[in-house]
Amino acid sequence: MSGAYIGLMSGTSLDGIDAVLVTFDNSRPRLVASHSHDIPRQLREKLKLLCRDSDLASIDMLGEADCEMGELLADAANTLLSSANISHESVVAI
Repeated sequence: MSGAYIGLMSGTSLDGIDAVLVTFDNSRPRLVASHSHDIPRQLREKLKLLCRDSDLASIDMLGEADCEMGELLADAANTLLSSANISHESVVAI
C-alpha cells in the first residue's frame, strides 16, 4: 500500500471520535478503514464545561482536558490501524 493518511474529528455533540484511514490512488481518495471511538462521559462533561462561558472552567482543567483528549485521539488512531492491520510506518500524516 502506498502512504496512508488518518483523519480524526469529533462533532459538536462530543459523543465520540471518528477516525478514517485513506490512501490516494491517482489523486483520488480511497477509504481503507473507519472507526468510532467513544469519549468517556467524564471527559465529555469537562469539554462541555470548557466550551461554555463558565467560572468553573480553569486553565488547569483546560490542560488536563487537552492531555486526555490527545491520549484519546492517539488511542483512536492506534485502534484504527490495528483493526485495518496497517503498520504505523505506513502513515504519512494525521
